Amino acid sequence: MDYLVKPVTKKRLAQTIHRLKKQLQSSLEPPADVVKMMTQVLANLQINASAGYLQWIKTQHKENVRLIPVEEVDYFQAEDKYTLVITAKEEALIKKSIKELSRELDPHKFWQIHRGTIVNVSRIETVGRSLTGRGILKLKNRLNALTVSRQYIHLFKQM
Repeated sequence: MDYLVKPVTKKRLAQTIHRLKKQLQSSLEPPADVVKMMTQVLANLQINASAGYLQWIKTQHKENVRLIPVEEVDYFQAEDKYTLVITAKEEALIKKSIKELSRELDPHKFWQIHRGTIVNVSRIETVGRSLTGRGILKLKNRLNALTVSRQYIHLFKQM
């Protein structure tokens, strides 16, 4: 049976398992079954942590459907009723709203920085401020800067 575990609970459980593993390794003879079971539990936690999030973006290219891995996406930009998917190599339109994408993407890897923009956190190079108090975000290997609205600037205050 698979049970849904909250992220905070997963973190605490992983810490407890790690602590128990350390104690068992330092003892003379740890029970083999317990170590094996804890290893399996840790592996399942890591798999389940990313299982529920979007892994591929499906785009229409003429008569074909193309799959773009989400790790390759630099950012998503709202474009009327569509969303523009921007990678280092290409741009593609999809029929998904930013709101839908924000629910389907891993919040540790993708942050919404504006009502019409979601950015891949691993692509962020610098964040600064404009004279109006809005954030200016520069992505790696990109010339254009993206605006971070006041509503989402709190994401960068913790850095």
